[in-house]
Amino acid sequence: MQLGIGSYSYRWAMGFKDVRPDRPMTPADLVRKARALDLDLVQLADNVGLHTADTAIVSELANTARTLNVEVELGLNGLRAETLEPYFKLAETLDARILRVAPDATDAERPTEEIVSSLRDALPRLEVGNIVLAIENHFHFPSPHLKTILDAVDHPRVGVCLDVANSIAIGEWPADTIAMLAPFAVNLHLKDYVIAIDPYGVGMAVTGTPLGKGFLDIASVFDALEREGRDVNVLLEHWLPRAESHSQTTANEDEWLEQSITAARPFITAFQNTRNGG
Repeated sequence: MQLGIGSYSYRWAMGFKDVRPDRPMTPADLVRKARALDLDLVQLADNVGLHTADTAIVSELANTARTLNVEVELGLNGLRAETLEPYFKLAETLDARILRVAPDATDAERPTEEIVSSLRDALPRLEVGNIVLAIENHFHFPSPHLKTILDAVDHPRVGVCLDVANSIAIGEWPADTIAMLAPFAVNLHLKDYVIAIDPYGVGMAVTGTPLGKGFLDIASVFDALEREGRDVNVLLEHWLPRAESHSQTTANEDEWLEQSITAARPFITAFQNTRNGG
């Protein structure tokens, strides 16, 4: 189990959708940030879009990761052959062993049997590349649906990128999501949240907070992984809202991440000690 950061740890510094800073953090910068934080792992997800990046950016990323001894994982959207293929090639270039895939709106409309067939078709590429496909419980797939797909594929090269909070958006409580998907976990996205009640009593809102400052029962997450024998890498994320200025927003990203690292490390250490019989 390694602790790392993902490109969604620096959503605003790297740029997201129409929010594009004048000098965005690059993929290689994220690797340097990980090393500065004494972390050995980064995950570059769909907000980076490496499949459309210049070869110079990919080369700089590969060289920086190897020089600093930081492991790279990759992330993309879409469980289809045409979305996966560019990332098989990138995984070879970057020595990536995890491909995290977030199902998209198109996947949500596909028959279960078609998705299962696509995943089975991908198995030879996964085997040759020594890659594990980590399907994230995202905003389009209820956990029971994802479990049905994984049960049907039934292969160690296909599992879950377990996000502890995403499925709130589709009406699942984190404890239920974790219990259902922990047996399939091959990757973990760890973030925290609070549910803020409107001051006038007209509903509530789910918002992000640094790890350890919200409602997430962190110990129960690692207990579930331990019960299922899932020794997986852990990527820290957060749902940080934008501040009034870009400089304040990126300063907040640094602060939230540092707090989250401090909160996560004891749980990682305890998990490792338990696994090692300590």
